[in-house]
Amino acid sequence: MNRFTAILGLAVIALFIPMTAQALVSYFSLSDFKIDKLSTRQTEREIWVDGEITNNAKKEAQVVSLSVRWFDKNGNVVDNVYTNVFNLAPGETRPFRAWTSKNPEIARSNISISIIDSKGWLRWGKS
Repeated sequence: MNRFTAILGLAVIALFIPMTAQALVSYFSLSDFKIDKLSTRQTEREIWVDGEITNNAKKEAQVVSLSVRWFDKNGNVVDNVYTNVFNLAPGETRPFRAWTSKNPEIARSNISISIIDSKGWLRWGKS
């Protein structure tokens, strides 16, 4: 490869980087989503977290991924489970549910949100 081709290649890469970065800018913020009506319950074999998520944005969220982490009394992660809500329209509220195997060490849980659209992973946050 000669020097001109290498310089031209770098110039083309530099031209595309701003467009790529701009295309990945999020159209959502975590404040666009509300998690509500959280509850937990236990069966003989599982611990369940149920709740609702509302899209307060002006755009449909193609996939909202919820990560539910369960902790022991010392704050160590015991398990981490994902559940998804698909095609959440503006203003729409949908239920979600996640579960883990029953474990006497589990003391609490928390939920993190990531919003995904056709451009990829856009934003993470905690409830």
